[in-house]
Amino acid sequence: MKVYDKSIKKTFDILNGLDPIIYAFDPSSSWQRIDSSELILNKDVAVELGPSHLKGVAYTMVTSNPCLIKENKTKVIGDDIKNLKDNSVSFGKIVIVKVKELDEEVSYAKIKDLERLRFRVHLEGYMLRASTQQKRETIRINNAAVKQGLTFEKIGNSLIGEYLKNDLVENVEIIFLTGMDKTIEDLTTIASKVKEITDAMNHIFDNIEFDCHSCNFSEICDEIDGMKEMHGKINTSSGRLSPRNGRLTPPPLKQQTAWPG
Repeated sequence: MKVYDKSIKKTFDILNGLDPIIYAFDPSSSWQRIDSSELILNKDVAVELGPSHLKGVAYTMVTSNPCLIKENKTKVIGDDIKNLKDNSVSFGKIVIVKVKELDEEVSYAKIKDLERLRFRVHLEGYMLRASTQQKRETIRINNAAVKQGLTFEKIGNSLIGEYLKNDLVENVEIIFLTGMDKTIEDLTTIASKVKEITDAMNHIFDNIEFDCHSCNFSEICDEIDGMKEMHGKINTSSGRLSPRNGRLTPPPLKQQTAWPG
Protein backbone atom coordinates (compact mmCIF):
# COMPACT_ATOMS: atom_id res chain seq x y z
CA MET A 1 0.00 0.00 0.00
CA LYS A 2 1.96 2.98 -1.25
CA VAL A 3 -0.48 5.06 -3.27
CA TYR A 4 -0.66 7.75 -0.56
CA ASP A 5 3.08 7.78 0.23
CA LYS A 6 3.91 10.90 -1.83
CA SER A 7 1.05 12.77 -0.19
CA ILE A 8 2.28 11.72 3.26
CA LYS A 9 5.79 12.97 2.47
CA LYS A 10 4.45 16.27 1.11
CA THR A 11 2.33 16.69 4.24
CA PHE A 12 5.43 16.22 6.41
CA ASP A 13 7.31 18.72 4.22
CA ILE A 14 4.63 21.37 4.78
CA LEU A 15 4.63 20.73 8.54
CA ASN A 16 8.41 20.65 8.82
CA GLY A 17 9.76 23.23 11.25
CA LEU A 18 6.45 23.99 12.97
CA ASP A 19 7.59 22.49 16.31
CA PRO A 20 4.59 20.37 17.33
CA ILE A 21 3.88 19.11 20.82
CA ILE A 22 4.04 15.30 20.59
CA TYR A 23 2.13 12.89 22.81
CA ALA A 24 2.85 9.16 22.76
CA PHE A 25 -0.28 7.03 22.67
CA ASP A 26 -1.61 6.42 26.18
CA PRO A 27 -4.93 4.56 26.32
CA SER A 28 -5.32 5.47 29.99
CA SER A 29 -5.51 9.14 28.99
CA SER A 30 -8.47 8.87 26.63
CA TRP A 31 -11.68 10.90 26.87
CA GLN A 32 -15.03 9.59 28.05
CA ARG A 33 -16.95 7.67 25.36
CA ILE A 34 -20.72 7.87 24.97
CA ASP A 35 -23.12 5.70 22.98
CA SER A 36 -24.18 8.22 20.33
CA SER A 37 -23.23 11.61 18.96
CA GLU A 38 -23.94 14.46 21.36
CA LEU A 39 -26.10 17.39 20.32
CA ILE A 40 -24.40 20.66 21.33
CA LEU A 41 -26.51 23.79 20.99
CA ASN A 42 -25.13 27.29 20.45
CA LYS A 43 -25.64 28.30 24.06
CA ASP A 44 -23.47 25.38 25.25
CA VAL A 45 -20.55 25.84 22.84
CA ALA A 46 -17.19 26.75 24.36
CA VAL A 47 -15.09 26.18 21.23
CA GLU A 48 -15.90 25.59 17.56
CA LEU A 49 -13.04 24.17 15.51
CA GLY A 50 -13.08 24.77 11.75
CA PRO A 51 -16.40 26.58 11.25
CA SER A 52 -17.32 27.23 7.63
CA HIS A 53 -16.22 30.89 7.65
CA LEU A 54 -12.66 29.94 8.71
CA LYS A 55 -9.96 27.75 7.17
CA GLY A 56 -10.29 24.01 7.60
CA VAL A 57 -8.85 20.75 6.30
CA ALA A 58 -9.18 17.07 7.21
CA TYR A 59 -7.97 13.93 5.45
CA THR A 60 -6.78 10.39 6.11
CA MET A 61 -3.89 8.58 4.40
CA VAL A 62 -2.88 4.93 4.58
CA THR A 63 0.55 3.38 4.06
CA SER A 64 2.45 0.12 4.53
CA ASN A 65 5.81 1.93 4.57
CA PRO A 66 7.42 1.50 8.03
CA CYS A 67 9.75 4.42 7.33
CA LEU A 68 6.84 6.89 7.26
CA ILE A 69 5.19 6.03 10.55
CA LYS A 70 6.66 3.93 13.35
CA GLU A 71 4.75 4.91 16.50
CA ASN A 72 1.28 5.68 17.77
CA LYS A 73 1.20 9.38 18.61
CA THR A 74 -0.72 12.63 18.55
CA LYS A 75 0.83 15.91 17.38
CA VAL A 76 -0.58 19.32 18.25
CA ILE A 77 0.47 22.35 16.19
CA GLY A 78 -0.90 25.62 17.51
CA ASP A 79 -2.89 26.20 20.70
CA ASP A 80 -4.53 23.33 22.52
CA ILE A 81 -8.23 23.55 23.37
CA LYS A 82 -7.81 25.15 26.82
CA ASN A 83 -5.42 27.79 25.45
CA LEU A 84 -7.52 29.01 22.52
CA LYS A 85 -8.09 32.77 22.70
CA ASP A 86 -11.16 32.75 20.44
CA ASN A 87 -14.17 30.47 20.57
CA SER A 88 -13.93 29.89 16.79
CA VAL A 89 -10.65 28.92 15.15
CA SER A 90 -9.22 27.53 11.92
CA PHE A 91 -8.72 23.80 12.25
CA GLY A 92 -6.90 20.93 10.60
CA LYS A 93 -6.88 17.22 11.34
CA ILE A 94 -4.67 14.73 9.50
CA VAL A 95 -4.68 11.00 10.17
CA ILE A 96 -1.90 8.71 8.91
CA VAL A 97 -2.47 4.99 9.33
CA LYS A 98 0.20 2.30 8.98
CA VAL A 99 -1.35 -0.99 7.88
CA LYS A 100 -0.11 -4.49 7.19
CA GLU A 101 0.88 -5.32 3.63
CA LEU A 102 -1.87 -7.58 2.34
CA ASP A 103 -3.32 -8.76 -0.94
CA GLU A 104 -4.96 -5.79 -2.69
CA GLU A 105 -8.51 -7.08 -2.62
CA VAL A 106 -8.27 -8.08 1.04
CA SER A 107 -6.59 -4.87 2.17
CA TYR A 108 -8.85 -2.46 0.30
CA ALA A 109 -11.96 -4.26 1.48
CA LYS A 110 -10.80 -3.68 5.07
CA ILE A 111 -9.29 -0.21 4.61
CA LYS A 112 -12.64 1.18 3.45
CA ASP A 113 -13.81 0.83 7.05
CA LEU A 114 -11.11 3.18 8.35
CA GLU A 115 -12.71 6.21 6.72
CA ARG A 116 -15.95 5.55 8.63
CA LEU A 117 -14.22 5.23 11.98
CA ARG A 118 -14.44 8.91 12.92
CA PHE A 119 -18.23 8.63 12.87
CA ARG A 120 -18.18 5.73 15.35
CA VAL A 121 -16.16 7.48 18.06
CA HIS A 122 -18.59 9.49 20.17
CA LEU A 123 -16.97 11.57 22.90
CA GLU A 124 -18.65 13.36 25.77
CA GLY A 125 -19.01 17.08 25.10
CA TYR A 126 -17.75 16.69 21.51
CA MET A 127 -19.81 17.02 18.33
CA LEU A 128 -18.45 16.27 14.85
CA ARG A 129 -19.67 17.40 11.46
CA ALA A 130 -17.59 16.19 8.51
CA SER A 131 -17.69 16.87 4.79
CA THR A 132 -15.83 14.47 2.50
CA GLN A 133 -16.45 16.72 -0.50
CA GLN A 134 -15.12 19.83 1.23
CA LYS A 135 -12.28 17.86 2.88
CA ARG A 136 -12.79 19.34 6.34
CA GLU A 137 -14.28 18.72 9.77
CA THR A 138 -16.08 21.08 12.10
CA ILE A 139 -16.07 20.18 15.78
CA ARG A 140 -18.08 21.69 18.61
CA ILE A 141 -16.88 21.29 22.19
CA ASN A 142 -19.15 22.24 25.05
CA ASN A 143 -18.36 24.24 28.16
CA ALA A 144 -18.42 21.25 30.48
CA ALA A 145 -15.82 19.33 28.45
CA VAL A 146 -13.42 22.29 28.42
CA LYS A 147 -13.81 22.75 32.19
CA GLN A 148 -13.18 19.02 32.72
CA GLY A 149 -9.92 19.20 30.77
CA LEU A 150 -10.61 17.90 27.25
CA THR A 151 -7.41 18.18 25.18
CA PHE A 152 -6.25 17.12 21.73
CA GLU A 153 -4.09 14.50 23.42
CA LYS A 154 -7.19 12.87 24.94
CA ILE A 155 -9.10 13.08 21.63
CA GLY A 156 -6.12 11.60 19.80
CA ASN A 157 -5.79 8.74 22.30
CA SER A 158 -9.49 7.94 21.92
CA LEU A 159 -9.27 7.85 18.12
CA ILE A 160 -5.99 5.90 18.00
CA GLY A 161 -7.40 3.29 20.38
CA GLU A 162 -10.35 2.76 18.07
CA TYR A 163 -8.14 2.47 14.97
CA LEU A 164 -5.98 -0.17 16.67
CA LYS A 165 -9.03 -2.39 17.12
CA ASN A 166 -8.84 -3.02 13.37
CA ASP A 167 -6.54 -6.03 12.86
CA LEU A 168 -5.12 -4.41 9.72
CA VAL A 169 -3.78 -1.36 11.60
CA GLU A 170 -0.29 -1.32 13.12
CA ASN A 171 0.34 2.36 13.91
CA VAL A 172 -1.55 5.65 13.81
CA GLU A 173 -0.40 9.26 13.85
CA ILE A 174 -2.94 12.05 14.29
CA ILE A 175 -2.04 15.70 13.71
CA PHE A 176 -4.20 18.57 14.98
CA LEU A 177 -3.67 22.18 13.85
CA THR A 178 -5.34 25.33 15.17
CA GLY A 179 -5.06 28.90 13.93
CA MET A 180 -2.53 28.04 11.22
CA ASP A 181 -4.31 29.60 8.25
CA LYS A 182 -1.45 29.51 5.73
CA THR A 183 -0.43 25.96 6.67
CA ILE A 184 -4.03 24.74 6.55
CA GLU A 185 -4.46 26.35 3.13
CA ASP A 186 -1.30 24.60 1.88
CA LEU A 187 -2.56 21.28 3.24
CA THR A 188 -5.84 21.70 1.36
CA THR A 189 -3.93 21.03 -1.87
CA ILE A 190 -2.73 17.70 -0.43
CA ALA A 191 -6.27 16.90 0.72
CA SER A 192 -7.52 17.38 -2.84
CA LYS A 193 -4.88 14.99 -4.17
CA VAL A 194 -5.77 12.42 -1.50
CA LYS A 195 -9.41 12.60 -2.57
CA GLU A 196 -8.42 12.12 -6.23
CA ILE A 197 -6.46 8.98 -5.28
CA THR A 198 -9.36 7.59 -3.25
CA ASP A 199 -11.82 8.31 -6.08
CA ALA A 200 -9.52 6.56 -8.56
CA MET A 201 -9.28 3.48 -6.33
CA ASN A 202 -13.05 3.39 -5.98
CA HIS A 203 -13.26 3.51 -9.78
CA ILE A 204 -10.87 0.57 -10.12
CA PHE A 205 -12.94 -1.59 -7.81
CA ASP A 206 -16.30 -0.44 -9.14
CA ASN A 207 -15.71 -1.02 -12.85
CA ILE A 208 -15.48 -4.36 -14.60
CA GLU A 209 -14.11 -2.84 -17.80
CA PHE A 210 -10.53 -1.56 -17.58
CA ASP A 211 -10.15 0.70 -20.61
CA CYS A 212 -7.38 3.07 -19.52
CA HIS A 213 -7.74 5.17 -22.68
CA SER A 214 -11.30 6.18 -21.84
CA CYS A 215 -10.90 6.35 -18.06
CA ASN A 216 -11.25 9.77 -16.42
CA PHE A 217 -8.68 8.76 -13.79
CA SER A 218 -5.84 7.78 -16.14
CA GLU A 219 -3.84 10.91 -15.26
CA ILE A 220 -3.89 10.20 -11.53
CA CYS A 221 -3.02 6.54 -12.22
CA ASP A 222 0.01 7.65 -14.23
CA GLU A 223 1.10 10.02 -11.48
CA ILE A 224 0.71 7.90 -8.32
CA ASP A 225 3.23 5.17 -7.50
CA GLY A 226 1.55 1.82 -7.03
CA MET A 227 -1.76 2.71 -8.69
CA LYS A 228 -1.08 1.02 -12.02
CA GLU A 229 0.49 -1.94 -10.25
CA MET A 230 -2.64 -2.36 -8.15
CA HIS A 231 -4.82 -1.86 -11.22
CA GLY A 232 -2.97 -4.59 -13.08
CA LYS A 233 -3.24 -7.08 -10.21
CA ILE A 234 -6.96 -6.53 -9.88
CA ASN A 235 -7.44 -6.71 -13.63
CA THR A 236 -5.70 -10.07 -13.95
CA SER A 237 -7.12 -11.66 -10.80
CA SER A 238 -9.65 -14.41 -11.20
CA GLY A 239 -12.16 -12.94 -8.75
CA ARG A 240 -13.41 -9.40 -8.19
CA LEU A 241 -14.91 -7.47 -5.34
CA SER A 242 -18.45 -6.33 -5.79
CA PRO A 243 -18.95 -2.57 -6.09
CA ARG A 244 -20.42 -2.50 -2.58
CA ASN A 245 -17.60 -4.42 -0.92
CA GLY A 246 -14.82 -2.87 -2.95
CA ARG A 247 -15.68 0.77 -2.30
CA LEU A 248 -13.11 2.51 -0.15
CA THR A 249 -15.22 5.38 1.10
CA PRO A 250 -18.81 5.22 2.32
CA PRO A 251 -21.72 6.64 0.32
CA PRO A 252 -22.07 10.40 0.76
CA LEU A 253 -23.73 11.31 4.02
CA LYS A 254 -26.63 13.72 4.04
CA GLN A 255 -24.94 17.02 4.71
CA GLN A 256 -26.05 19.05 7.71
CA THR A 257 -26.54 22.57 6.36
CA ALA A 258 -26.50 24.30 9.73
CA TRP A 259 -25.71 23.62 13.35
CA PRO A 260 -28.68 23.10 15.63
CA GLY A 261 -30.04 25.91 17.79
